[in-house]
Amino acid sequence: MSENEIINEARIRLAHNKQRQKLKALLATAANGGSVVQTKDLLLACRIAKLDIGTDNENEADRFVHPNHIAQRDCYGSPRAVAWKGFQQSLAYPELHGPGQFPGQLPLTRAQKHQYAEYQRAIDAKNHAAEAEARGAAAEALAPTASDEDVRKWHKLLKRALETRFAELRRAFRLIDEDNSGDCDREELKGMLNAMFNLNIPDHIMDRIIDLADFDGDGSINFAEFARMATEDDVTNMKKTLQADVSSWGNEDPIAKLAELDKAKLAAQKRMASGGGYEEGGYHPKLRKTGPGLDAMRRAHKTLKRAIENKYHTAEEAFKIIDADGSGTLRRAELRRFLQRMVKTIPDRVITGLIDFCDDDGDGKTLSKEEFVKLMTANYLGAGGFDPNAPQKGKTSA
Repeated sequence: MSENEIINEARIRLAHNKQRQKLKALLATAANGGSVVQTKDLLLACRIAKLDIGTDNENEADRFVHPNHIAQRDCYGSPRAVAWKGFQQSLAYPELHGPGQFPGQLPLTRAQKHQYAEYQRAIDAKNHAAEAEARGAAAEALAPTASDEDVRKWHKLLKRALETRFAELRRAFRLIDEDNSGDCDREELKGMLNAMFNLNIPDHIMDRIIDLADFDGDGSINFAEFARMATEDDVTNMKKTLQADVSSWGNEDPIAKLAELDKAKLAAQKRMASGGGYEEGGYHPKLRKTGPGLDAMRRAHKTLKRAIENKYHTAEEAFKIIDADGSGTLRRAELRRFLQRMVKTIPDRVITGLIDFCDDDGDGKTLSKEEFVKLMTANYLGAGGFDPNAPQKGKTSA
């Protein structure tokens, strides 16, 4: 016999045993502690237990009840009561089928069902991917194309609007860069430019302009790229150089700010900002990335330190309360929620800045006990006070 046949024969026998046990319990209840049950009660118990005995007619009880188990007969000779224990034990077990003789289609085993489900999921995933690819291709084919002529027309309108409203290009960029990160992502730039001038530039046109302005291809627009976009006469030339002529924009010095910026220098600045540390005597990349200024962080640090000192004896005690799982490290989100409960007046972006500031190992995910204690016990933040990113004596910044 095959494995499938053996498993299904075992299933049949297990199901029959359950039915026999259920019938036994029903007959014992119907007998009310006795050894005899009425024939009609026996038939009902068989139906409830789903045991097929061939009839539901009590007058035909002789067909399925052995004479030895008939306890009483009526005046017509038909069985009126049956000794239920003997009847229950006399029920025949289902016959075993030989190899290949199982009636009908064999039900799937659990392993076969699992394999079939995995196969079906793989087929569905493949079909879904094919449908998504087809929809993407169809959407791309139907998407409007941004011709050079349309891009030049809308770019001139945008350039004229910027020149009319702003005397200095740097001020325009500051208004667009709401989080003071130094970079504008695509959606931020599109939303602010359309909101400021109500130009309603089509999305596919604006995407093409931003793609042309994104000189280093990092997906965001920095000030040098924005200046190039705002001053270029022919928008299709923006990819050729990052140099911009801003001489008509107030007192800004294009030579000092833009002329020497190139792709390699921008990449170097990004690497230095991601690694932390100072640049040219005081520039702090972490403050630039997180948004809040050093003054705001100093005020928040004093407020937070005072609140923790009033509630806890030491910073170590506060750390233990936050570190509920005893791992020895704090997750950033966990610490941020705790700090917000302590002092609800500190904005979330300032708390994020404090966490960044004291993360001296640069893992970006957790804060150690030492980092937290240093921050909470420091008297002052920044130069001359606590700053894990300040250059150390005998060490050179990366």
